[in-house]
Amino acid sequence: MKMRHAFGPIILACVLFFIIILIPSKSLVSLISDKKVEDAATSLQKEKLQSVFLQQKMLENSQYLPMYGSSEFLRMDAYHPSNYFKVNPAGFTPYLMG
Repeated sequence: MKMRHAFGPIILACVLFFIIILIPSKSLVSLISDKKVEDAATSLQKEKLQSVFLQQKMLENSQYLPMYGSSEFLRMDAYHPSNYFKVNPAGFTPYLMG
């Protein structure tokens, strides 16, 4: 009788694990707010680069243009995409990746 209670938590953990694995990613993308995408557009946090769901949410909106780069985004000058498109609006917001 005691052994049966020992396997209960393991079985529950396995069931919960498979439920989480089977959740479609589209349902997780809808949980990300537009404000979070807007805030992430000009930040260079590494979590943003690693967040596939945040990138999917950004690509659903035609307002954002993904711009891939690296160290050039760290240098803030007149030609930085955030500064350049703020002065010269082009109908989109640069979404910095890199």
